[in-house]
Amino acid sequence: MKLNKVIAIFAITLLFFIGVFLRPSYRAYPGMDAYYFKNYISSDKSNELSETPILGKWFFNILPDNDFIIKSIMFILTFGTVFMFGLIGEYYNKQFGWLAGLLLLTGVIFHNIFIRLEDDLLGIFLVSLSWYILVNYHRVINTNKFKEIMYILASLAVLAIAVFTWKWGIYFLILFALILKTNKIYNIITIGVVIVFFNKLLNGLIPSFAVSENLPIIGIVTLGLLTIGYAKSSWIKQNNLALIVASICTLVNAKFVFLLFPLLCLNFTNFISAMPKKLRVIVIVAVSIMLCVFAYSNYSALPSEDLYELVSEYQKLGTADIPSYNNWSYGYYLIYLGTATNSYGQPARDNVKYKNSYVITYLKDPEPVKNKCYTIFSNRSGIIYKC
Repeated sequence: MKLNKVIAIFAITLLFFIGVFLRPSYRAYPGMDAYYFKNYISSDKSNELSETPILGKWFFNILPDNDFIIKSIMFILTFGTVFMFGLIGEYYNKQFGWLAGLLLLTGVIFHNIFIRLEDDLLGIFLVSLSWYILVNYHRVINTNKFKEIMYILASLAVLAIAVFTWKWGIYFLILFALILKTNKIYNIITIGVVIVFFNKLLNGLIPSFAVSENLPIIGIVTLGLLTIGYAKSSWIKQNNLALIVASICTLVNAKFVFLLFPLLCLNFTNFISAMPKKLRVIVIVAVSIMLCVFAYSNYSALPSEDLYELVSEYQKLGTADIPSYNNWSYGYYLIYLGTATNSYGQPARDNVKYKNSYVITYLKDPEPVKNKCYTIFSNRSGIIYKC
């Protein structure tokens, strides 16, 4: 990749990420789940990161409790992922393939992965590295048998590290096998993994109507402009089977757009190269506007100033000796700000004892009203009730 393209990727990724750097310390990270991990880094080991694989947990154990350093590491991993995916794109399209990495920034799920302090970010960086190694395998195929085997083994080794960092990385093993199709080593290992972990893989694919990111159908809707990647003229023959399977998975469970979106980014660069110059300019402007919107949202995303105000009002009540219950994800943010709470994530309704307690929840939650709680404070983010 030419130096001017590397500089462009770095500058645009920094512009995308600058909102995260600028967030004030009292709401330092976008996304409420980030505070689950931040509290762990800050020596609150009570949650134990039970859902995080062993290498992911190790990563959070070694991170320093310094917001600037953590955000800098997050930026480096984001830039590294975008850069490597640009290199992958150049294998398929020498002129415009480098844009594939930047297109990742426009996807809702990848946007969330890049800006949130979670195990996903390190995992997707390692997945991208594994994918890039496979691209180098394609460059030597049928020319150097030894290098072929080395690239395959190296790709598998990096992907294994990714899986032990981020559990969803295991689905990329299947995706890569579908891209390679005839590689015996990859096929044997993939078949073995599918047989051994079939139930867990299937359970991960099953949709859930209780969690928005696991709903069926809507995953395709979130693709936006990248649906153009389905245009027949933009398809990459080598990836066709993987694209079909990833599309089916995304229809079943929206979360699996993380498999589909990178493939469509690669296709989209082919579509760009086939466009008339004027239309290409329009598309680039549209993508630039999307990136600017995301860059601003990285600063304003939850927890917002309104939510901080809500929590601050709760802190003024001096409620250390009175039970408090909170809506989904508020608990870890409350702990981050040094506030006592009887629950972390969403408390089960049966476990909430509304009598003689405080409840911090969203505006239209009917339960506190049913239990004759009264409003102490409210704003656009939620309500504090006294029961």
